[in-house]
Amino acid sequence: MIKKKCTICLENYVNGDDSIALPCIHIFHANCIKTWLKNYNSCPICKKEIKFENEESNYDEEFQ
Repeated sequence: MIKKKCTICLENYVNGDDSIALPCIHIFHANCIKTWLKNYNSCPICKKEIKFENEESNYDEEFQ
C-alpha cells in the first residue's frame, strides 16, 4: 500500500488532517500550502499561478 504524502512537508496524510486542494486539484496540508503561498503564488507541483478572486484577498481569506 502506497501512502500519499504532502509534497511540501513530505509527511504522510493522516485521517483528520486539514488539507486544501488548489484550483489545479493538487492537495496539501492546509498549514503547508498557506505558508507556501506567503512566499510563492504558484502550485509547488505544477507551478500553475494561483490567482485570488479579489486582488485584495490573501491566502488566509481565500483558504479558510
